[in-house]
Amino acid sequence: MQQIAKVLDKANKDDIKLLKDHWNEVVDHAKTNDMKSLVSLLQNSEPVAASETHVLIKLEEEIHCEIVNKDDEKRTNIENVVCKIIDKTVKVVGVPADQWMRVRTEYIQNRKGTSVGNTQEGSEEHNTSQQKESETVDVVQKAKDLFGESTVNVLDEE
Repeated sequence: MQQIAKVLDKANKDDIKLLKDHWNEVVDHAKTNDMKSLVSLLQNSEPVAASETHVLIKLEEEIHCEIVNKDDEKRTNIENVVCKIIDKTVKVVGVPADQWMRVRTEYIQNRKGTSVGNTQEGSEEHNTSQQKESETVDVVQKAKDLFGESTVNVLDEE
């Protein structure tokens, strides 16, 4: 989870769009270069978040996720293929498909809780509500940037 949070902290729309646009090329490159073990890992995968230096890949099978996160050789091979296709060096982190929505929701809630908690410490009462609202907007905007406007549903519970 810590690795995933690091990716999400720095994730942005441009990098995920670049990866999503070229992901089929990554898989095809593995196929055409007879990298059977990578093809089986990447076949049903999808990049779900990306930054300048990292990419978070949603993998259908949990075992594939474990391989990507723990097998340095396989991960390096994937990173090399991605680098060839998008001309950018990135580190790959895997997340199981069946856990992705929960992980994403927890990340957003933790960010929101952290932001609200930080603004309340040591601030005067009349500034607190303004700062809290500003931080909430920042968290909402970050979520929209990461996951897309159509995916994020904001509920104001106050």
